[in-house]
Amino acid sequence: MVQRTELGYKVIVNNLHWGLLYSNEIFGDVNIGDRRTAYIKRVRPDGKIDVTLEMIEKMRVEHLSDAILAYLQSHGGSMNLTDKSEPKAIQDAFECSKKDFKKALGLLYKQKKVMLGAQTTLVKEEL
Repeated sequence: MVQRTELGYKVIVNNLHWGLLYSNEIFGDVNIGDRRTAYIKRVRPDGKIDVTLEMIEKMRVEHLSDAILAYLQSHGGSMNLTDKSEPKAIQDAFECSKKDFKKALGLLYKQKKVMLGAQTTLVKEEL
């Protein structure tokens, strides 16, 4: 982070290019001088780069799916969190939004790796 602006923070990408991290996309503490891993959202016509600290959706969902599987495997194959759980409980357990959690569960369900119900459970072959 280089400079605070009214839209967010000016950043330097790969020590070469100017980018912008928008305030409404920051979900934690950031400070001038911080070096972070960020992801390019888009390159604007003026050559500036819009960046985000969050992984791009597909990457986030795949990463979260892996985290859910690991959690299930280390907790006897089931968990009380489902697509109906409260957002705070999901945030506390996986540090993600309910929307991303539901997408990750949906991906695992389509891959026939979990069963959904009152609990989320691993399909037997995944144990």
